[in-house]
Amino acid sequence: MLFIDEAATERMALPATERNALLHAVEKLEAFGPVLGFPHTSAVQGFAGLRELRPRAGRSPWRAMYSGSGTCS
Repeated sequence: MLFIDEAATERMALPATERNALLHAVEKLEAFGPVLGFPHTSAVQGFAGLRELRPRAGRSPWRAMYSGSGTCS
């Protein structure tokens, strides 16, 4: 998984529980790849190929955007 550099500062600014939930969601995405579906991921309307990773199965207010290229922010 590749992360854009600018996202590192944002990730570190998250509360620890939310940061851990996000990292766990990233691990799920790495393990299951494109078959990981809702409620863990969903398409971003209006942006072809862009998806959101939804920590805590969508119960977290935080989202990470990613594309099929493997880049996550």
